[in-house]
Amino acid sequence: MNSYNGQGTLYLSGTLRLTGSLCGKVSGTTCDTAGWKPDDEMLMIVANGSGGQVNPGDSIFMDNNNSYQGGLYGVNAVEFGNNASVDGPIVGSQILLSNNLVTNSFPTISEVPSGMPSNNDVYAQPNPPQGFTG
Repeated sequence: MNSYNGQGTLYLSGTLRLTGSLCGKVSGTTCDTAGWKPDDEMLMIVANGSGGQVNPGDSIFMDNNNSYQGGLYGVNAVEFGNNASVDGPIVGSQILLSNNLVTNSFPTISEVPSGMPSNNDVYAQPNPPQGFTG
């Protein structure tokens, strides 16, 4: 069981294969569905690829018996194996579901990570170099 803290968006030029569980909030050995607060803990993964480590036509594939809390955005299909569990928004050209997929309800999301698709980009202006001579 892996967990993360905070918010962020990860862009992949290739594909994503989830072969383990990744949670924003953990309870024992599982994701804590009731305690997860996506306004505080939201990892958005955006994948642009197709095929390769995942099935042809997929951008994202989640293996059997795994869990994920966060957002998934596949330019191509997003596919879930048997007994997978997902909390969070899912966007894909197709959503392919296998046996016993659990999609848990999640609270209303009012704050999303910077850089998330459809969210305005955030840019920072660095300060000029200081404290040097020459």
